[in-house]
Amino acid sequence: MELLNRLKSIYYDSKQVSELQELIPNSEIVANLRCGKWYCKEQNVKTCYFKSTDGHNGKWDFNTRRLNMNVLELILTDVPTIIVDATANHRKVYPDALSKTVPIWITVLNHYLMKFSKVHSTNELHLPNTITDNEKHNLLMHINKKLDDWVLEFENILDSETLIKLKNFISKKEFRPIIPIFVSSNDIFNIENYNSIKDIGIPVILLSVGNNDRVCIENQEDRSFQYILGAGDDEDMWSIKITPDQFWNDYKRLLECKNDMEIKTILCSSEQRCVEILSIFENSILFVNRTDEDLENVVSIKVHTDNAIYFKNIGKYTLPKYRLDHIFHNLLNTIVKLRRYHIIKIEFICNDFKISLALLVSIFVKFKNSIFISSLNLTKNDEITKDYIRKIISYLHQFSGKYQLTRNCCQELNQYFIDRPN
Repeated sequence: MELLNRLKSIYYDSKQVSELQELIPNSEIVANLRCGKWYCKEQNVKTCYFKSTDGHNGKWDFNTRRLNMNVLELILTDVPTIIVDATANHRKVYPDALSKTVPIWITVLNHYLMKFSKVHSTNELHLPNTITDNEKHNLLMHINKKLDDWVLEFENILDSETLIKLKNFISKKEFRPIIPIFVSSNDIFNIENYNSIKDIGIPVILLSVGNNDRVCIENQEDRSFQYILGAGDDEDMWSIKITPDQFWNDYKRLLECKNDMEIKTILCSSEQRCVEILSIFENSILFVNRTDEDLENVVSIKVHTDNAIYFKNIGKYTLPKYRLDHIFHNLLNTIVKLRRYHIIKIEFICNDFKISLALLVSIFVKFKNSIFISSLNLTKNDEITKDYIRKIISYLHQFSGKYQLTRNCCQELNQYFIDRPN
């Protein structure tokens, strides 16, 4: 019954998201991948990627691979923003991603944005009251030590287009610091506090979904279930490849099931071979995600040139750890051969968008802006370093939405371009 209990727990906790959104007119929900998306009924909800590991005690970091520029732009346009996440840890009210990773991100961005304004503001660190005084002190000392370096890293990794956009945001209105508001079952949202913060800054609500006190709950249909705190966490361990979108597409039928076997039967009967397409750079690049069994772990490309359309299988990758070196090699060699023509579009056909995104990164690392034009300042004399690859990854993450490269994909890129023998 664990799967059924998880889905019912997710449904129960999701009401916290919709109830909070109703209290704040015109607010926008941003789900933190991957756990937060389970609690968002709206399928096209915006997403972000703040990792708890960047907020772990003593390992605090501002990660330039995960800049979440879409969230920053949303905040700066004064759209009321609610970032949603959860934790399965009964000892914590907030996941580290909300309690420390996001506050570090906010502190760095406030310090950077203040440079474009005549207004000077203190770099106050806002943390939930669940953080001990000792950890808060140590984190503040760490931030003060690293802040200037983090701001410089952030500035260096920005593409010219984004840099101009940020300067325009600040120049059009007086600088106001971004201020997080922590909301959970322990910290109830206060609209008066929210409005008072709006007078001095830009509030961003960090919602930790879940109820630490409930063990068994009666849902609206009067069916009891065993409540699981942070049920959406660690989806790889329990989801049997169900996605949040699949759950919310058919949640009424799934929640009416009496056991896990009924859930699996419904999912199998409704499973279809489908094609999902992610298009970026004005359709110059298409990521085609196909669920066909015969394409499992196979990567193909279709290159459209002014001469013809070329299709090629460029290799297979292995799970759970990706091995991409041979795929990078086949892809880049193919592009080299086709450069005598004008390349109009490239389609990556795969059943994992993260693989396709890693391949696109490899094209920019190898060919700079000579295949596709970007606002990144890339020249043929640039040395290929980890920071250089990271800059390209951060830039492309702005377009890839919920699809973000895994740590393993990033390591594969570094190994292929930097660590391998000449």
